[in-house]
Amino acid sequence: MPLFLKSIAPEIDIFGNRQLLNFNRDPSSGESDSALTLINWFTPILNVNANSTFEFLTPAMKGFRFNHSLSTTGTFGNFNFEKYDRFGLATPLWGYDEVTDSLVFNKEGSFVKNTANNQINLVSTSLDTVGNLKLNITKKIPNTQTYKGYQLSYEYSDSIGDSFSLYRDSNSTLDRLFAHSETLNVFLFYRSISMNTNRITNLGNAILSSDVVNKGQMDSADATTLTSAQTYTNNKTWLASQVTNFDTQVRTNRLDQMSIPTSSLNLNSQRIINLTNPVNAQDGATKQYVDNQSGGTGAIKSFMHGYLSPMYNTNITTSDHIKFGSFYYYQGTSIVLDTSSAYSNSIGTASIGRITLSAGKSYKLLASLSTADFTSTSGYLGLRWHNSDTNSPIGGVTTWWHPSSNYFSGGVVAAVIMVSNTTRVELKINSVSNVGYIRGSSDYNSAAWFIAEEI
Repeated sequence: MPLFLKSIAPEIDIFGNRQLLNFNRDPSSGESDSALTLINWFTPILNVNANSTFEFLTPAMKGFRFNHSLSTTGTFGNFNFEKYDRFGLATPLWGYDEVTDSLVFNKEGSFVKNTANNQINLVSTSLDTVGNLKLNITKKIPNTQTYKGYQLSYEYSDSIGDSFSLYRDSNSTLDRLFAHSETLNVFLFYRSISMNTNRITNLGNAILSSDVVNKGQMDSADATTLTSAQTYTNNKTWLASQVTNFDTQVRTNRLDQMSIPTSSLNLNSQRIINLTNPVNAQDGATKQYVDNQSGGTGAIKSFMHGYLSPMYNTNITTSDHIKFGSFYYYQGTSIVLDTSSAYSNSIGTASIGRITLSAGKSYKLLASLSTADFTSTSGYLGLRWHNSDTNSPIGGVTTWWHPSSNYFSGGVVAAVIMVSNTTRVELKINSVSNVGYIRGSSDYNSAAWFIAEEI
C-alpha cells in the first residue's frame, strides 16, 4: 500500500464540515519532507459559506490558519490569515479581498526596506477619480473612533501642475501643509515656517518683489535696488538720496508727529497762515486778534446798543435779570444778544436778555432803567451786572427809588470785564421792593437799555 494511503487519518470535527488529511511522501524516492493538505469540497447553498482552511495547530487546537471563504454566490471569496482558537474566535491578521482586488492588514505592522536598493516602492494600479496616489499614515483615536494623522499624496492633476503634497488628515478632512510642484519646480508652503533660530544658507539673489533678499544683496543694495523707505542697521548707513521715495514718505507725516524743537524756529521770512485765534497766554496770535486788541489798522471793535420791549410784570425778584430782547444798533461779531431763548435764571444756560461775549477780549458794560411802576412810596429796585455762567457780580449796584418821594435817584449801571473764555453776562436784580412793572420802549418811548462795547 502506498505510504500516503497509510497515513490518511480522516477526522470529522464537531461542526461536521471539516476533513483533515495527513499526507507523507515516500522516503524511498528521496523525498524526506512532508506536507499537510486539507481538501474540503461541497456545493455552497443559500446563506452557507464554504470555507477551505489550512491550519497549523497545537494539540490544544490553538494556532494559525489560512482560510478561504467563498461567498454565497460562489463568484468571489476572501482569503485570510488568522490567529485561530479552535474553541474560541478566529482573529484576522491580514487577507486578500477578491471583490476589491486588494490586500487588507488588520494589525499594526512595519515595512522592511529592500536591502538590495534600500527603497520601498508603493505602486498603485487603482487611482482615485482625479488620478492621485495616496499614502495615509493615521491612527484611530479610541475615545472618538476617528482617524488622525498625515497623508502623502502624489497629485497627478493639480491646479498648479503635478505635485507631491503633505496633508494633515483628521478623519478624512485634509489640510495641506506643503507641496512640491513638478510644473513650477518649487516648494509651496501653506503655513508659516519657523527656522528655530537656524539660518537659511545658500540663498540666491532675489528677482521678484516677493522674493527673500540674502545678506549679500542687502549689503550691496543702492538706490537702484531699494524701492521703499526702510530701516537697515546691519553695518550699513543709508543716505536719504539712496531711498527712492524718502521725500514722499516724510511728507506724509504731520508736524505734530515730529519731535518738538529744542531751539528757536527760523521761518526764513515766511508767514504762518490759517492760524486759529489764541486761547492760552502763550499761544501764537493771528493778525486779526492783535488788531482787535491794540486798535491797529483793520481793527473792528464790536459794539451793541440794545433795549427792553415790551414791559413785563413777572420775574421781578432778587436773582432775576432784565429781559432785554431787541437792539438799536450793533457792529462786529464779538457781542451777541439772546432774543429768542426761554427765560431762565439758572446759571450757565441760555436765556432771553443774556449777552454773550467772545473770548480773549475786554468789554465795557452800561445799562439804565428809565421807567418802572412802584406800588408803594417805599419801593426800590437795585440792578448790577453779573457773569451769568459763574453767578459772579461785575461792577457796582445802582438803585432806583419811588418817584413820589422828595427825591428821585437812579442812573447808569456800569462794569468792565475781561474774558478768557466765551462768557454770558446779564443785568441782574440785586434788590427789589414794591415794583409792579418794568417798562419798555413801546410803552413810553423811554426803554430800559444797555450798551456793550469792546475796548
